[in-house]
Order: sequence, then structure tokens, then C-alpha cells
Amino acid sequence: MDGVCPTAPKTFLNAGGCQLVRGCEALSSEHVRLTLDKGALETFFSVGRRYVYVIRGLRTETPPCGALSRWRQVDCSAEGCAATALPAGGAGVLAVAGALEAAEGQGSLRDVDAECVDVPAGAVVKVGGDYFQHVHLNEFNVYDFTEWVDQHPGGKAQIRKWSK
Repeated sequence: MDGVCPTAPKTFLNAGGCQLVRGCEALSSEHVRLTLDKGALETFFSVGRRYVYVIRGLRTETPPCGALSRWRQVDCSAEGCAATALPAGGAGVLAVAGALEAAEGQGSLRDVDAECVDVPAGAVVKVGGDYFQHVHLNEFNVYDFTEWVDQHPGGKAQIRKWSK
């Protein structure tokens, strides 16, 4: 706490007035769990004027076998729940289901690495009483676009329009 640190990162915008101050320490956190729901994202904007968004709607064409893959839990009350029909034997489905079950602590969005060969991109797999759909590996990632607002080739409005 006795050291000196900047109150904000030095940029060309604040270079003339950026100063080190006494008594602050670097902000850091370890193992903090945040629920990044709509309310939290709105708070990023309303409190910090940060343009933080969840990426959704990405298409996936890469099968989930042999590499890290992302799976989202299907809300059966809002969309149909039916497992993807796969070849006889279904060893790949068992591998994926086992990996998803082992990753239960990850919640409704799970990143797993399953050794399989016969599971197609976008497949739906039943795990216990739940259904999980393979989605793009970056689906539901959260990004802060604030620094990019002024650089967007389509203009600021293309980023800002989603914050209303």
C-alpha cells in the first residue's frame, strides 16, 4: 500500500495529466465467480460506461471430437429436446456424455475434450435427464468492446446500438 501506481492506464488521451499516486495497490482477484447475466452486463454499461457483450449465434461446423468443445444445456421448456440420432454402437455419444457428466461443476455451459469419432457438429446429447447441444467454441464468450468503439469501421453506432 505504500507504493505508487497509476490511477488509470497511460494513453495518448491522458498522457499530459497521468500521474502516479501514493497508497493504491493493483486491482486483482483470484477465483471470483461472476454471474454474467443481462443485469450484470447492463451494470457494466450503466456504472462503468463499458460496452460489454455476450457473443451468441455463431455457427459451428467443426465436430466436437478430439479437441476442446463447448456444450450448452438445452432448455427443454423453451425448445424441443431430442438427442441427435447417431450411428449404431454410439461409442462417441458415450464419450461425450461421460465428459459432460464429469464437467458438471461447470454448470449449464460446459467445455470438454472428448475422444470420439462419430459425433457431428451441433449434435444434441442426453446426459442423465438433461440435454446438451454442441455449439461454437466461442459461443457465449463475453467481450469488452469499449476500446474498439471509436475504431469500428462502420462507426460508433455499430457498437453502441446494442447498449440501449
